[in-house]
Amino acid sequence: MKTIATNEFNDIYIENGKLALVEGEDAIANVAKNRVYTLQGEHQYDLSEGIPYFDVLFGFRPNIDLFKFFLQREFLEVDNVHAIQSLETKIEGDKLTYTAELQTTEGVVTI
Repeated sequence: MKTIATNEFNDIYIENGKLALVEGEDAIANVAKNRVYTLQGEHQYDLSEGIPYFDVLFGFRPNIDLFKFFLQREFLEVDNVHAIQSLETKIEGDKLTYTAELQTTEGVVTI
């Protein structure tokens, strides 16, 4: 797998005068992260893709289990991802984080 590279701010960038690309594990991780960043209804060709953040997390009662379901669904839609070895969510104060280990054709990819 090969895809466009992004930096720590999720922006594409130029490297050596060309659009930067990544391959292998980095490409799979990039695609998986971008699927999770997508708000449901945002993708113009498939409105069901993405995560309904406003319904699941940003409402009166955040539903972490439902969020994990949507994370799993998006990760398993990535080409070359075969399984999710682990998926953990953690809330610290007002911040929700997750860590996922994905079994892929390139080995285990951690996000």
